[in-house]
Amino acid sequence: MKYQKLTIALPTSTFLPSIGGVEVGLHNIALNLSRSGHQPVVIAPATHIYQLRKLHLPLPYKLVALPPKTLTLANILPDIAIVILSNYFSLLQKRHNFDIWHGTVGYPVGVALARFGLNKFPHLIRCAGDDIQIDRKINYGMRINPRIDALVQKWLPQADAMVAITESIEREYENIGVPKAKILRIPNGVSLERFTKTQPSASLRKKYDLPQNAFLFLTVGRNHPKKGFKDLIRASSLLNATTSRPFAVAIAGADTHSLTNLISQEGLTGKIFCLGEIGSSAQNVRHTNWPSEDLVDLYKTADAFVFPSHIESFGIALVEAMAAGLPVITTDGPGCVDVVGNGAFGKLVPVGNPSSLAKAMQGFQEEKALREQYISASQRRAKDFSWETVVAKYLTAYQTLITNSQTV
Repeated sequence: MKYQKLTIALPTSTFLPSIGGVEVGLHNIALNLSRSGHQPVVIAPATHIYQLRKLHLPLPYKLVALPPKTLTLANILPDIAIVILSNYFSLLQKRHNFDIWHGTVGYPVGVALARFGLNKFPHLIRCAGDDIQIDRKINYGMRINPRIDALVQKWLPQADAMVAITESIEREYENIGVPKAKILRIPNGVSLERFTKTQPSASLRKKYDLPQNAFLFLTVGRNHPKKGFKDLIRASSLLNATTSRPFAVAIAGADTHSLTNLISQEGLTGKIFCLGEIGSSAQNVRHTNWPSEDLVDLYKTADAFVFPSHIESFGIALVEAMAAGLPVITTDGPGCVDVVGNGAFGKLVPVGNPSSLAKAMQGFQEEKALREQYISASQRRAKDFSWETVVAKYLTAYQTLITNSQTV
């Protein structure tokens, strides 16, 4: 389907060179919009824009900075920050005459965009996780702050459209009063072509000091209570007590080395390997590739992927693992359960249940037919998340919102 050439404002609360699902996802949306002949403009925090310009990246889209210190102010004086951002968006609209606004992160950018765009300019907002989800048990979520929660509940239901990257996020929208008719289901994406390489040789295991002949479970993510890495360590201890077959667990992500004391206490030194963040962040940003080539190689050399997270907005690591053809085990937590289709595309275990996790890991280790079943499921599911498919859905949404605004 062909679309008219659009100028698209993409305001966000976070961007490259920080590397995470939100930042890399927005980069890929802007990249693919540009490749399709449109003119995306990423409006990001001033510090991020400054750092990107120092790197001299050949980005094919424009960058515009948000007013300095505004995001810091949003944590101290939320109401004032929202007014400042809304007025700034109005100034940018006069300057650039955008056809559509596409906000990323529900607070403060999303709230400010809904306030600014109300009955004026077509817009949609995509929440990213802690801006809409709450888990008080692990103190997770911006909306634990009642002042922020009040602004989110007041303004986001008034937006033209809210993008839900999973069914769990859709339910959160409905819980704050967003009309169902305003909710669009558009997932995050992955560059499938980057995972088509053949599996690397044993040299990669040697590089990270991983056992050559052990069944290798991989998990990826920064060390945060919501990721459930302590559950994984305890599950590995249970597995170690019940299986005679060699296995290893690799944990790749920022600050994972701080788990080594717990690993030692469980007697799992030499079984669980904390690899830290794989690939230089600066290098990855410079080449605008994420996951890094090293991390893609690690996915390809693993035997199975295990993702014990308690809560996710989406869980991009799950999709990356699927794209690499790995059978996956994850929890029935928000976000995770959606990506694996309630168990149709991956093995589900209850959140925070090391015993069930250990049994699932042992099943994958010992039953080749079970692994092959979930490998096939992963390969089918990954096709749903190609960036071409995702961006085509956004373009359809843009055109609908623009048309609707012209008929009001």
